[in-house]
Amino acid sequence: MDFPTHLLYADDILVFCKASVRNAKKIKHILEYYGRLSGQVCSLEKSRVYFAKGVATPMKRGINRVLGFTQGSDHVTYLGAPLFVGRPKAAQFMGIKDRIVQKFSRWAGLNLSMAGQLCLVKSVIQSSIVHTMMVFRWPKSLLHELDRKCRNFIWTGNTDQKPSCAVKWDRCCASLEEGGLGLRSFTLMNKSFLMKLAWNVIKGGDIASDVLRSRYLTPHGHARKNVANSSIWLGLKHEITDLVSSSYSAIGDGRSTLFWTDNWLGYRLCDRMGILGFLWEALNHSVADYCFEGVWHFTESFVQNFPDIVGDILLLQMQHNADTRLWQHSLRGNVTSALAFANISHRYPQVSWGFVALGSCNPGAQIPDLLASNSW
Repeated sequence: MDFPTHLLYADDILVFCKASVRNAKKIKHILEYYGRLSGQVCSLEKSRVYFAKGVATPMKRGINRVLGFTQGSDHVTYLGAPLFVGRPKAAQFMGIKDRIVQKFSRWAGLNLSMAGQLCLVKSVIQSSIVHTMMVFRWPKSLLHELDRKCRNFIWTGNTDQKPSCAVKWDRCCASLEEGGLGLRSFTLMNKSFLMKLAWNVIKGGDIASDVLRSRYLTPHGHARKNVANSSIWLGLKHEITDLVSSSYSAIGDGRSTLFWTDNWLGYRLCDRMGILGFLWEALNHSVADYCFEGVWHFTESFVQNFPDIVGDILLLQMQHNADTRLWQHSLRGNVTSALAFANISHRYPQVSWGFVALGSCNPGAQIPDLLASNSW
């Protein structure tokens, strides 16, 4: 999957290129040509140029002279989300936090009731940072600080005044049916949104997910070991690993499912056979590698030592469609931010699929029918 050269949103465009005067001239020519054809001229005052680390100062000056744009600062945001390289730090989110604190300070003198303060926190504060939480794993210290300010404001009307007697914050974050206030912990919000993003990367299907998948995942859908200079990878890698371990594959052609370490029989072969963990990385054969023209190929020792496993495998029939990964804690097999939040906050009993299609010769066709039934 090739990486994008530009991003478009409404009337904004973000163009990526190698830092060279030649590329700057090409971009300048394209913008001028487009302006002559459409009448939409690029605004030099509103445009900015940003450089990665390592670009020499003379090169920066040459590119600036060609484009005529103002050089942007290190703290840049796009669609409300900060853009940076490397591990997310509290300093990168201070602008968002300061805006939240300013809102609290404007409300402090309004003499609101507790119900009014609660409504503002739920409808304004907790919804104002959803966009960035969908992309980055926020530093825990910052999330705890935001939780503390919300707690203080609800109970005292002042973010800096600690309440003398208050209900435990975890209790406040419970649903109304459970006797809570219907609030949401910022930490759990951040994790649930990242779980949804991680699932989109695992499943693919759109341009953004396919780009991230090609960068962060192996061909079999597992997290890569190391991804350098990524600001969102640290937030995704643990979620991807957890989602892969808590999901299973409905076998189609078997090409994207690992034979030994993926769950495609209702269990993982490496667990059932007692294979040591340090050997798992070398077990990178797919299910399709052991099935040729509809016939399974196993060694004689494998058949003799593990007849129950061989029996389970022979119940399956390979298909021409791609494998489908399904999350075990969702009736439909997909991850949404709401389901992820409910699962990690234990707001409902966890659903275990078992492996209902194990006795079917065509699990890929049977599982969607079972999902659509009311028996679940």
